[in-house]
Amino acid sequence: MNKKYILLLLPLLLLGCQKTNGDLSQQENNYIRLESSKETYYSFSKNLYERKYFMPAVGDSNILVVPFIIKGYEVNATKENKERIENAIFGDYSSTGFESVSSYYKKSSFSKLNIGGEVLPWMDIDMSPSDIKNAINTKYNDYGTYTVIEKIYEKLKSENFDFTNYDVDKNGYIDSIYVVYSCPSLIEFDFVTSDSEDNPFWAFTYVDYNIIDNPHDENNIIPHLYSWTSFDTMNKGSTVGIFNDAHIFIHETGHLLGLDDYYDYDSLHSPLGCFDMEDYNVGDHNAFSKYALGWIEPILVTGDAEINISPSTKNGDAIIIKNPAKEFSSSAFDEYLMLELLTPDGLWTNDSNKSYPGVNNKTYSIPGIRIIHVDARVKNSSSKIVYDFKNESGLKQMCSNTPSKSYTNVTSTNKCKYDLLSLIPASNSKLFQTSPLAVANNNCLFSEGKVFTSGDFEFFFNDGKLHNGEDIPFRITFKEVNEKTATINFKLI
Repeated sequence: MNKKYILLLLPLLLLGCQKTNGDLSQQENNYIRLESSKETYYSFSKNLYERKYFMPAVGDSNILVVPFIIKGYEVNATKENKERIENAIFGDYSSTGFESVSSYYKKSSFSKLNIGGEVLPWMDIDMSPSDIKNAINTKYNDYGTYTVIEKIYEKLKSENFDFTNYDVDKNGYIDSIYVVYSCPSLIEFDFVTSDSEDNPFWAFTYVDYNIIDNPHDENNIIPHLYSWTSFDTMNKGSTVGIFNDAHIFIHETGHLLGLDDYYDYDSLHSPLGCFDMEDYNVGDHNAFSKYALGWIEPILVTGDAEINISPSTKNGDAIIIKNPAKEFSSSAFDEYLMLELLTPDGLWTNDSNKSYPGVNNKTYSIPGIRIIHVDARVKNSSSKIVYDFKNESGLKQMCSNTPSKSYTNVTSTNKCKYDLLSLIPASNSKLFQTSPLAVANNNCLFSEGKVFTSGDFEFFFNDGKLHNGEDIPFRITFKEVNEKTATINFKLI
């Protein structure tokens, strides 16, 4: 889990409700199997106003992992801890007790993303905790991490380190750097308390704007996106049998790929109920995240239909619900409802059997349909909502799960209803929109015999409509829901 994160979301595109991908029989049955998104977080990132170039999410990607020594904490810079870092990032279940970063993303992406790389030897950059805190670049509010990144970079350059394998997309930037420091998380030092806003020793992902904003040799591959965390995050899961815990490494890698945090920094509500890898570091990524990263091909419902889907952990099955009278952009970066069948297996197995520290609740332990309201629309520099990004710049995600980060003109009474992703709980509980402490449970999933209409869940919408004013004109009946399949009936009303 992280205290903060400085990363906005982005958008995606495909064309129209009349598109012909998917076979004819599907279209006659009023649903279409969409292709994967034409735009993804990776391909769109060049148009972000913040100039973030994300790590490729499809194909081969390499992470450069640099453990470094902080003065006073040399005792933790051991061969054993280096091996633990290697196992947590590049190992497998047998070497972690859960998953490594590499094995997790291979499963979550259905083998579309293969993460490689190396862990360098412990590096001494001659900085104490106070040195790092005092090196803060106030222009960028980097907590002093830029100095660390740049010292590491200069040291590697002086040793003629070959960065070529870490610029897979050949854009002149190191795709991703993971720096692991040798002091514990949130240590107290020189009048800095563990809960101080100035404490740099937590886990986050950021961009080194200092180095990219200053003149540099264009023939050199330079640092850009990096994650920053302590070696001791590997100990977090020790109480539940995870001896090299990679949960936080995996969460931060989601940010390297472009995903936002799904919890609320404003501490006003709990939009996803904690159960997501980019929420409280548990379970799998949700179907929206996978669609936006180019990993799945969801089903679009266009009229009365009955659809069978498999568990999302098996093949990424997911269903998109929009008003069929309106044109769908066929983009992850639109507004719609996303349905998926969750089962307590695959990447959910560990966290559904044991309560992960910090969440202190087991994730879903029964099969059920999760409905998420997605509003991933994007505004350009003129504050116009756009779906085609080829000739756009200055793009910003319109909604965030942190209300103060949303670019929407909403009143204080309904600002929590303009989330990027929000759970529509089968229990109809309002807690997720009113309490920052609300944690999901099995009652949030739609089981066999349950029915959904937007009118029955009007609290989670604006007069039963999406943020964009569109109706959701479907009665959705969950006819069969088990660990192998779900049969869902869609009826226009």
